[in-house]
Amino acid sequence: MQSLFSGRYNRVKYFWTLLLVAVPLVVCVQLLPAEFAGEWTQPVLQIIGVAIASPILVKRLHDLDWPGLCCLLSFIPFIGLILGLILLFKKGTQGPNQYGAGPLAKA
Repeated sequence: MQSLFSGRYNRVKYFWTLLLVAVPLVVCVQLLPAEFAGEWTQPVLQIIGVAIASPILVKRLHDLDWPGLCCLLSFIPFIGLILGLILLFKKGTQGPNQYGAGPLAKA
């Protein structure tokens, strides 16, 4: 059985998966009635966002042959921006690496 954090995502799958996660989360925030949007809303939504995005980030890092713990760099303000751009635009390693077969490999 494969772990939630194992495997690799290429740039396209990473982009679309994050988009499919982020849009519903933003829509939910916008549709929350004002009486429910209190001090707890922002931290709870941030925790949910991190919990959902972490496996996606780790799989993309694995495609670059980087350890999954590098996702912690995303919490550092300027470095997180640079990491995000690297994850979006840097091509992954060709063929298999220590984290599995290439995401573009023919089955």
